[in-house]
Amino acid sequence: MMVYRLSFAYFLFFFIHWLTVSDLTCCVASRSRAALQQGFFTIKTFLLVLLFGLTLTIPNAFFAYYAYVCLFASAFFLLMNVLFLVDFAYQWSDDWGERADDNPKWMYYLLIIAVSSFTIGIAVNILSFYLYVPERDCNYNAFSITVVLVAALLYTILSVWVPFGSVVPSAIVFLYTSSIICMTLRTSTDGRCNRLVQSQAASGAWLTTEAPSGTSSWMSYFTSGTGQLILGSLTAAFTLGYATVSSSGNSSALQIGRDDDGNEEDADRSGHLSHYMFFYFVMMLGSMYLAMLATNWHVSGKGTGTQTESIAIAFWVRQVSVWLAIVMYFWTLLAPYTCCKDRDYGFQADYDLDTDFF
Repeated sequence: MMVYRLSFAYFLFFFIHWLTVSDLTCCVASRSRAALQQGFFTIKTFLLVLLFGLTLTIPNAFFAYYAYVCLFASAFFLLMNVLFLVDFAYQWSDDWGERADDNPKWMYYLLIIAVSSFTIGIAVNILSFYLYVPERDCNYNAFSITVVLVAALLYTILSVWVPFGSVVPSAIVFLYTSSIICMTLRTSTDGRCNRLVQSQAASGAWLTTEAPSGTSSWMSYFTSGTGQLILGSLTAAFTLGYATVSSSGNSSALQIGRDDDGNEEDADRSGHLSHYMFFYFVMMLGSMYLAMLATNWHVSGKGTGTQTESIAIAFWVRQVSVWLAIVMYFWTLLAPYTCCKDRDYGFQADYDLDTDFF
């Protein structure tokens, strides 16, 4: 429970900061509230230590319920991972594409990134089929993996077809969703359709980070709890880093902190606080997501069967987040040319898919 206590302390810490920049403190001038975010670090450190100390007085039963909140909050954090990855990939592709106008080598670099991501993603899916579809009747596992593959084929074709599309975001989304689905299916308790469970069903070590016998060391390490922790920590670091950059002015993913003309606003001069609100919101979600990573998506302290129940919930939380991530990426490809043409996407969507491409 110590992990959840620390997570809750961080959550409260960032929630208090979020309150200071929300409309609930409208009696204080916006510029003063913006300035508050850039100072008083000694007091803030003391506040964090105090909050952690207070969590030690809270009964374990509370954190059993808090852990379930972390489970569902982590789904939103995973979706934000995809949102930021897609936005980053679009900007990356645009930047190197502009450089390619002067030097063709940049286009080759983009091609290498796309091909490498697709290759690794395909390898991960092959691994998933090997580990989680050992029998012909493992229909659900086969369906989950196939959805990722078919969706990747469709949105890659779509990204080449639509104007301003790029295969680099498609490749990165494919690699990310393939990795998440591989890690998710690992927690399936169906022994017939999970070679990892078959290897260690007797000892129950499929819930741990131990390497199952009968699989190669690199394969077992990739799918182990340690592998999930490393992958999850890397994606969390990216998301939290992106949120930090966004809070300082680059928030193109959500169009946060822009004026009516679409230009970035300086919070120090204008007192605009949406950058900070966005940053603290992401940090609150990140605090809960990191708790799930540290506990390997387990919940304890709420009675017999809680761990198995929490694993089942975590399985579906991550499974649904993969499907929503795919839908979200399709939306970024189609929305500028179909139902939401009047929105600002960073480019002029003068094309109509119904008339210009059929």
